[in-house]
Amino acid sequence: MSGLTNSAAFHALQGQLSLAERVVIAVHADPDMDAIGSALAMRAYLMDHGKSVKLWLRGFTARHYDFLDGISAVVTTPEPPAGDTLLAMDCASAYRIEGWQKTGVPDGYASVINWDHHQHNHQFGDLNIVDTAMSSMGEFVYWFFTEIEYAIQPEQATQLYAAIVYDTGRFAYSNVTTETFQAAAALVAAGAQPEGINNAIYNTKSVAQIKTLGTAMDRLTIERRYGYVYTYLLPDDPMVSQDALELMRALKTAKVLVLFRAKESGVKLNFRSKIEFDVAAFAQQFGGGGHRRASGAFVSGSLESVMADVLHALENALR
Repeated sequence: MSGLTNSAAFHALQGQLSLAERVVIAVHADPDMDAIGSALAMRAYLMDHGKSVKLWLRGFTARHYDFLDGISAVVTTPEPPAGDTLLAMDCASAYRIEGWQKTGVPDGYASVINWDHHQHNHQFGDLNIVDTAMSSMGEFVYWFFTEIEYAIQPEQATQLYAAIVYDTGRFAYSNVTTETFQAAAALVAAGAQPEGINNAIYNTKSVAQIKTLGTAMDRLTIERRYGYVYTYLLPDDPMVSQDALELMRALKTAKVLVLFRAKESGVKLNFRSKIEFDVAAFAQQFGGGGHRRASGAFVSGSLESVMADVLHALENALR
């Protein structure tokens, strides 16, 4: 089994979920393929066990996730559906859930389960299953299913394989272990189609997105003294954040990468590190977090002011 989680923890999770009748699943704001795929696989598992399940993603639009089974059932209402159990997945803090950034988990849940693989988890659940050695939430869910001897269906295999592929950068990041490959192989055996999933995630760009990547690279700034690079995207630019980060990562001289994406209410920050610099710890000063090599945050303010503050702090940290 991958990671640090033992059998007893997985069975505690299984036992807690068995007591639930109405489960609300939530993930972090601005969810990615790892969060979505993992949550959908758990939704199917819980429905198989007779639970009423709602995956709540406030304001979510399906965009590039329409190849995942169950995506049309996502609840996007301003307020979460009623339930007796909250299953928070892939979320280091309850304040990272869209709509709860200022309040945390509201009252009303008999049980809160915090299931995550990020550093600096706030342990906000009645049950906390946290393992930072897991490559991804997708791999975490796979090992849970394996431990409890749950038969993974082809649709879930697709959801979990997509989650793992995305969060490991197609198995290229430092979070990949031999167990990650074992999980991926088992998911392929269970019905995941690697070529189709890869195409669905990475090969569906529009002309506008490709042009925006060019624009983002035109805006690229290289700070050789401190070894970081950064660029920015404006609110009307098509969504290309992950692709822009991958292009920046390809720069030989880049040690730390920063992508600023301006939004109406503030600026989304993405940090990546190719050295031992801990971007999760760095992101904490801006209310964010994540992993040592990949993290994020959201900061209120104008693009110009946020960029100035973040880059000043980064230069101090890299001195």
